[in-house]
Amino acid sequence: MVYSSAPMGQTALPAPPKALASAALPWPWAGLIALALGAQLALIWTHIPWADELQATALARESHTLADWYWNFRYEGHAPLWHLLLKIPLAFTDDPTALKIVQSLVVLCSAAVLHLRAPFSPGVKFLLSLNYFLFFEYGVIARNYSLTVLFFFAAIAYRRQPIAWLWIALLPQGGLQSVMLAGICGILALREQGWKWWGVALAGCGGIVALVWMWPAEDFLGAASVSRGGTLIQHFARTAYVVGSSAIPVDRNFELTGQDFVEDTTFVIGLGLASPVMAIVSMWRGFKFLTVLSTLFLISNCYLSTAIYGLSGRHFGLWPLLLIGLLWTALKSNQRLPIFILIWMIVLALSGAIIGLREMTTPFSTAELSASALREAKASDAIVTAADTLVAAEVNGMLRIPTYNISDRCLQTFIRWRRPKFPDLPILRPNEQIGLVAEPRQSLAALKMIAAQTGGRVFMLLDHRAAAAFSQIEEPAISFLRFLGKDAMSHQWRYLYRLDVPPDANPTPIPACSG
Repeated sequence: MVYSSAPMGQTALPAPPKALASAALPWPWAGLIALALGAQLALIWTHIPWADELQATALARESHTLADWYWNFRYEGHAPLWHLLLKIPLAFTDDPTALKIVQSLVVLCSAAVLHLRAPFSPGVKFLLSLNYFLFFEYGVIARNYSLTVLFFFAAIAYRRQPIAWLWIALLPQGGLQSVMLAGICGILALREQGWKWWGVALAGCGGIVALVWMWPAEDFLGAASVSRGGTLIQHFARTAYVVGSSAIPVDRNFELTGQDFVEDTTFVIGLGLASPVMAIVSMWRGFKFLTVLSTLFLISNCYLSTAIYGLSGRHFGLWPLLLIGLLWTALKSNQRLPIFILIWMIVLALSGAIIGLREMTTPFSTAELSASALREAKASDAIVTAADTLVAAEVNGMLRIPTYNISDRCLQTFIRWRRPKFPDLPILRPNEQIGLVAEPRQSLAALKMIAAQTGGRVFMLLDHRAAAAFSQIEEPAISFLRFLGKDAMSHQWRYLYRLDVPPDANPTPIPACSG
């Protein structure tokens, strides 16, 4: 972008004749970018949502008054804007369609800001259109992170104009890391516009409002609650592992052709330590101030992963997003990207293309299969429970029916994160030494009581661990109905079982989960 110069403290106005000229794309590049955007929209509409996505729709659907919103959000650790946007289409369509509508609109707006306002070359814009995080992690998977991308790009694009402060104030709605991104955008806006007390006040109010909703979640108990326990060194190694596996996210399990990252931990941790350092070093010569900002964000993000919430690919991906924004503000006309950053962009574009192709052939989630099987079995007239709380959330979202939470002995319509990490799994319990151990006999006795109280039938969605445990019990009341397939999100097999017992003549109503 070309802007006229202005003294510190005065807004620099855009030069109209050249403002969009630099954004004009030669038709071959424009065609390729349009093709990538079309593929992204096609993936959004064929994508099968999973628990994180459907949890948001269920929560929005079940919240009606302001008290509902605040009461239901106290376990979420998220600000409510994403859910408020979902509430609009949920009034006239089902949960998956509502996700697709909102996600499509947000992605189109983000793409418009990037391709019309960013000063990158056409080739770099094409790479960014396929960038794994922009294309898939924040582009196809419908979560509040897509709002982070939109508001961050808008804040960067309009950093010289007063409206930037509106985008900065909205940016914290994307999540905890987005609060830090908003702070960086505020620094950049003050650097361009000079001191704006009203802008700082607006941005500060936006951050406070978001933090009131999401900090702290009531199940927060510190590092041990989210990082599987262990020493500080072990927490740091896990964080480095995620950073490394996110540097080349070719597969959802971070498996590169011929290289299984899951087994080669040392290689992944080394990649996680080396890739940020190389990116920082490559930027230092030409962008010292911006390099300091990106380094502080990276360190803060890693600290949050150790002390508050375990880092995952979707959290680390905000650092590459920040690098894009910082380079956006600093690149001069015809200036090339640092070589390592360019190589990394190429790798991330290839990763986005590969994961897009795999998404076309491999279902992201078994939520749709599970819902279809339960409909065929007329499960809406019985009780449904699941071996995994997240799978239960998918049933809540896809079928809009409650599921039985055997831990709390109530019917849930969305997950309430009452416990450290995830709630105890209904049919599996955590074991610090060997992971998860099935307790089929104890669970079966409890489920028989529930089945008797609800007409004599319970449907069970089980993964391979719980199914293997239940198959060892000789119990004529249990019937295997069907195998549902493999969940590409967690790589777990899904099975549907039915439990039939004589109904109780005087059943006790099952309470709804609350509090």
